[in-house]
This record gives sequence, C-alpha cells and structure tokens, in this order.
Amino acid sequence: MKNIMVCVTLQNNCERLINVAAELSMPEDSLFVLHVAKNGQTFMGGINDGASLEYLYSVSQKVGASMTVLHSDNVIEAICLFVREHQISLLILGIPSKDEKDTGFAKALNDQLGESCKLVLIDKQKGVIDSESIFNSNRT
Repeated sequence: MKNIMVCVTLQNNCERLINVAAELSMPEDSLFVLHVAKNGQTFMGGINDGASLEYLYSVSQKVGASMTVLHSDNVIEAICLFVREHQISLLILGIPSKDEKDTGFAKALNDQLGESCKLVLIDKQKGVIDSESIFNSNRT
C-alpha cells in the first residue's frame, strides 16, 4: 500500500492530474489531492472560488481521494510538510507547457523531498514523464 498525492492549481488542469493519480494507484492505495494557496490570496485565483472548490472536491471524490486546501506563504514547505505527515511516497505534479514559464517549482520540490517521495510529472502533451530524466538528479 502506498500514499499518492496530487498537487493541483488551476481548475482546468486538476481533473487530468487527479485521473492520472487514480490510474497509477492500486485499490489498496490512499489518494490525496492538495491545493496550496499563498496567504492572503484566494483559493483558486479568485475566479469563482466556491464553484472551483466544489468542482475540485467532486473530481477528488469520484476517484476516492481526500482533498485538502491549505494557505501558506511557503508553498513548497507546506507541500513537503503534508508529504511527511501523510507518508506520501508518490507525488503527481503538472509541469508547464512550452508556452508557459517554468518557475523551477518542480525541481525545487524534488530537491526538498529527496528520495522520500518520488515525483511523477505530467506534461499536457507527453503525459507521464520520469522526473529523474528531467532533473538529472544525482541524489546521495
């Protein structure tokens, strides 16, 4: 049994990521969906937050995932704390498309988590990508 978590941001990407998590899981696994908003910001960017949260909850519920929404000034730290507290072994994260700016978020998260949690990156066009091939990580 493993604990699998999906980090979600915008509504239009989250269903795809949550469905990938469900496909990668076994019946005995636990699924978690996490959204972290910065302190002082609205949950989903301010565009109809109530409907967005209800949508996110509904999509999570369909695959049997528990959904959590947090506020934190340090998003990476909040995610890492959640990963440790819930003993997450697999974290699913969308990556920016070629048209979007890569902020280095996935690499920073990967560096913080080390070997305790495997990152699975989801590209809009390519699907599942091995994080090791992207980060060329030589963890010790």
